[in-house]
Amino acid sequence: MQMPTLSVARDRMRSGWWCVILSMCVASCVSSAATPALPPSQAVSSSRQFIVYADTPLQASAVCAFAEGVKRSWARELQVSPDASVTPVLILMSHREQPSESGPVGPMIESAMTAGRPVYRIQIYEPPRMTEEGLMLMIVRAFNADLARTGQADARVLQQALDGVPWWMNRGLSDVIAGDAEAMRGWVIKSLDAGQPLTVSDILGSDKLTDMAVDRERHRAHAWLMTQSLLGLTDGPRRFAVCMRAMASGVPWERAVMDAFGAQFRDRVAMEKWWAVQVAYRSTTISARNLTREETIRRLEDILVLIMLRLDDADQEIGRFPVPIEDWWRYHDAGWFKSMLSERMARLTLLRNQGHPLYEPVVAQYVEALNWLVKGNITRFRRAQRAATTTRDQVDQWFDRITHHLDAVEQSGLPAVSDNLFRGFFDALREFEKDGAIRRDPVADHLDRFDH
Repeated sequence: MQMPTLSVARDRMRSGWWCVILSMCVASCVSSAATPALPPSQAVSSSRQFIVYADTPLQASAVCAFAEGVKRSWARELQVSPDASVTPVLILMSHREQPSESGPVGPMIESAMTAGRPVYRIQIYEPPRMTEEGLMLMIVRAFNADLARTGQADARVLQQALDGVPWWMNRGLSDVIAGDAEAMRGWVIKSLDAGQPLTVSDILGSDKLTDMAVDRERHRAHAWLMTQSLLGLTDGPRRFAVCMRAMASGVPWERAVMDAFGAQFRDRVAMEKWWAVQVAYRSTTISARNLTREETIRRLEDILVLIMLRLDDADQEIGRFPVPIEDWWRYHDAGWFKSMLSERMARLTLLRNQGHPLYEPVVAQYVEALNWLVKGNITRFRRAQRAATTTRDQVDQWFDRITHHLDAVEQSGLPAVSDNLFRGFFDALREFEKDGAIRRDPVADHLDRFDH
């Protein structure tokens, strides 16, 4: 086994000591303040960015795993390194007997100084019970603020970034990560049917999410659609981050979008026309009309293979040959290359919206690979292309397992069980805790001694 270098070992030691010192300082700060005592169980995530205090070790570890999953998805959507956000995040889960009418209902986030270091502190009160949606939004807010902040990190700068990133970017990116596209698309379709679609200025120009239930869901769905549409543009993730930094620093939304996305939006009229097209074709399909697996694969393979002409000395066609996506980089200097990439990315974006839901992450990774090719980064393009191919193989295997499972369920007459990375994450945790609580009785404890 290869031993780590001295510098790597020193970094790991510093990281470990920092977590210990931070945990001790959090405990002392909370115990000295007029707030409830810390929950008894503490866990540190694998990246050591998250420190969670909860009632049970299982709950603390599950929240750490959930946060790390959100971090990986956030980095993938914005095409940044996971190290783009390194500010520690404290997640404190406090239990209360009854929710107060005047007290906080959902998770809250704020910046703080602990042990001389700036941190994001997420406070969760139960009941009502914690939801994946609420916690994911708070974690995404912390990541976006870390990406958008300017200047040296301190509590004031972090709080300014938290307050400066607009709600639609936080909410939209959180819902893109959650992957519940059909529910969001359903609200957009309802708005179209009612003749109440939101314009660009309705979304980007509003200060906060409305408090009315129906309008809240409508605004949230349009924020999701706006975020997904901007990320789908050429070099969209990088431009989205540039726009986020500008708006967090106080630049008006119209100027921030124009500067970030350049020639894509010449003026507000061009932006509204682009948005009308996005709303029209991204809301044309619902779950029952999505393409089948076979049709999705057929269209994907057609996009990922370039048909080239073989010409003789007189420029006459003498044949054709296919060029798979892994070899496209060889034609990077050709005059037609950029226009071909734009056309293929537009087709991939449409397929991501209309294709089979299981293949949505596959298409998203191919879009990421082409974005790297647009930037001229061949190394990252090849890496992203191989990752997309691997994901496609995994989805193919997953689809086969799901088909086999549904066939077995249909034969046995039992209800099917769906699986999702984020939905139901903490419901499964509660089932584990419930099973553990049931098993703890004198007879079980007596028999456990014979098992070891």
